[in-house]
Amino acid sequence: NNIYPVLVVTGRSMYPNFQHGNLVISKKLFKRNSDTLKVGEVYIIARHKKGVKKPYYAIKRLTDVKYNENTKKYLCYFLGDNPNESYDSRQYGYVDSKNVKSKVIYKLNTKLYGKKEV
Repeated sequence: NNIYPVLVVTGRSMYPNFQHGNLVISKKLFKRNSDTLKVGEVYIIARHKKGVKKPYYAIKRLTDVKYNENTKKYLCYFLGDNPNESYDSRQYGYVDSKNVKSKVIYKLNTKLYGKKEV
């Protein structure tokens, strides 16, 4: 439960801004609201595969946030920067803000391995 998780980008969904092997430093989110969820920023989100308890993590850019009055939840729409290579909200829809884990605050252009992949 690191406040500043360091993660390795895998895949091409965020190319050219984030490339396979880049390291990113993110800041864990403790509150998720209109003050902390900013359109245009890049976040780490937890996604769940059917039948698998442990989530996988994805790096995506926030493109829309809306508040659902009925559920009292913020819902987030995420896209990859490389639409031809990205599995994102175009396929799975809006994401409950509780699954937004951290905000990317820094990218290292080096290609190192051994940290958690996103």
